[in-house]
Amino acid sequence: MQQPPPRRGSGSQPAAFTFEAKLQDEEPLLEAALAAMARGVLPAGAWERLHEAGKRDERLSELAFAFESVSQGKRLKAAAAPVAAEFLFQAARYFGEVFGDELGAVTYLERAVALAPAHGGAFTKLEQVLTKAGNTRKLAEVYAAAAAHHPRAEQAPLLRKAAQLLSESGGPDEKVIELAQQAMRLDPGDEESRDRLEALYLKTNRVRDVVRLLEQALGTDPPPEDSKRKGLLVRIIDLYAEKLHEAERALPHVEALLLLEPTHEEARKVAQKLVVIKGLAGRAAAALAQAFEVSGTPTEIARFLMIELESTRGPRRAHLLGRVGKLKAERMGDEKGALEAFEQALAVDASDEEVRARYVALAGKLGRWVDAASKTKGSALYLVMDGDQ
Repeated sequence: MQQPPPRRGSGSQPAAFTFEAKLQDEEPLLEAALAAMARGVLPAGAWERLHEAGKRDERLSELAFAFESVSQGKRLKAAAAPVAAEFLFQAARYFGEVFGDELGAVTYLERAVALAPAHGGAFTKLEQVLTKAGNTRKLAEVYAAAAAHHPRAEQAPLLRKAAQLLSESGGPDEKVIELAQQAMRLDPGDEESRDRLEALYLKTNRVRDVVRLLEQALGTDPPPEDSKRKGLLVRIIDLYAEKLHEAERALPHVEALLLLEPTHEEARKVAQKLVVIKGLAGRAAAALAQAFEVSGTPTEIARFLMIELESTRGPRRAHLLGRVGKLKAERMGDEKGALEAFEQALAVDASDEEVRARYVALAGKLGRWVDAASKTKGSALYLVMDGDQ
């Protein structure tokens, strides 16, 4: 005997979907379940009981056909999206877990996710089925489509997964680039996406895009730790100097790298190429002078200080001349040259008492008291010297 759809019980509560009678005419049964879902009165456990009844009565194929028919029917199309998505999710569960057709379940899951992207059960099930089937390209599409419908904190990981899977499945480079770019806009510190973008940009000879990408990485908040920052700087300098042949554009990065690692050989080489370029010589020489003070000879330091001095105007000249004087006096044994440098420094900035003191002491050592007095007259040092005499 045909089993009619469950009827409503007394009051406002429906009769339970017990499925105790033998299953027959499954399509009206599923339509009744859909109607109960729309009213929010489908009892808990109804789907599991239906699955068991299908097995018990050997009606699995008939139930599968009924799911297919109702899923294409007018009642489902008229249902609210969350309700329709839940029904399709239950159809997918039946096909995958009971009927043994996991590939057939994919269609229902895709439709469920399309109707209600926030349906966690459908998304998770679709992810599991596609992963098991090894359908990485389809899974990449699912991740990419779902990202916009997840909380912001979850979007970048989904886009990153989509880019990875699409890349592994041989998807178009431009689409992988697009996904990785989206992930990086959401999470500028995403190193995995940055590495993938860098590789793809280089593959397609988009060197300037690589440089821009790495320069953006330097400016993230919080900034990268020193070891990572150093790696970024090295790659940027190499790209500017070797790939683009625009070493002058690498200067800010050379300066930064030499501050982090004064002995870095490649940074020093690029800087030494720049000291002969008008307009850049001063900055390049300044970076080199500071680097060679850590590891270099006094002669090399003095050379770069003098190059910097040639490109410098204004009060900073006094500071540089003071450094030259100190270097010559303490490390080069050139006391006469040191005295000359201190004298020039005082001519630019007569208020520098440290330079003045060094000048007076050195002049006294060389027996040039008149020169010392001419620079210290009216100062406390002059009064002491005058009293001693």
